[in-house]
Amino acid sequence: MEQIKNIIFDVGDVLLSYRWKYMLMDYGLSEEEAVRIGTEMFDDPEGLWGLLDLGTVPQQEIIERYCRKYPADEKVIRWFIGHGEYMPVARPAVWELVHKLKIQGYGIYLLSNYSEELFKKHTEYADFMNDIDGLIVSYMVHKAKPDPAIYAALCEKYELNPSECLFFDDRLENVQAAISYGMQAKRGLWRIWRKLCRCMRFRKRNRGCFFRLLSLTSVMIAHIMITNVNKSEYVTILPSSYIKTRRSRRNRPPAAWVNILYCQ
Repeated sequence: MEQIKNIIFDVGDVLLSYRWKYMLMDYGLSEEEAVRIGTEMFDDPEGLWGLLDLGTVPQQEIIERYCRKYPADEKVIRWFIGHGEYMPVARPAVWELVHKLKIQGYGIYLLSNYSEELFKKHTEYADFMNDIDGLIVSYMVHKAKPDPAIYAALCEKYELNPSECLFFDDRLENVQAAISYGMQAKRGLWRIWRKLCRCMRFRKRNRGCFFRLLSLTSVMIAHIMITNVNKSEYVTILPSSYIKTRRSRRNRPPAAWVNILYCQ
């Protein structure tokens, strides 16, 4: 295994969290309606959100396509896509870790799927942007993860040796694509860990949470077994609120489930 010289980060659910559901609820929707419309946009059968990330179709045209397809939700969709600045949630503890890695001499790079407009809005005030040595975002090259071409674009642009790169992403298919390209890669399980913590936090109020926790744990373990991915390939990058206030024994995941990444 080559010595790691460069660390590559995805942005969404790695360096930033998203509050799209609460953003829609702030607009005035019920939780049920917020989930319905969010799912409608993100999981559109024609892949309209993916086209937005590719940058091959102007944002306004994507909005018009959404509105023609979902006329009842036109007003909400226009507002949501046009006000992406309300969506991201800062993760300052993770940004501090990125800065520590930079000080230690690692090259820091970004590789993310994003539209140009949303990427600029989401990262405008993000401290980690001061530490990066380079980036490739899908709209720049009209390729998106897990397409091998986007990994190649980053390595070719900055003359990186893939075997000397460690890549972090929240999606399994993107991690597997990075490994296939020759990088070392790990999957952040922030989404799953957040659900587990939420279950444990409210277990006294809702007995059903205990069974939900068991279900989530079983899914995670089965997923690791089915995909033949070693447990060490999973990491959890924790938010500052956990690192500072949630060190109690009861809130720690069993070590056999995940490894927690502390870049010290």
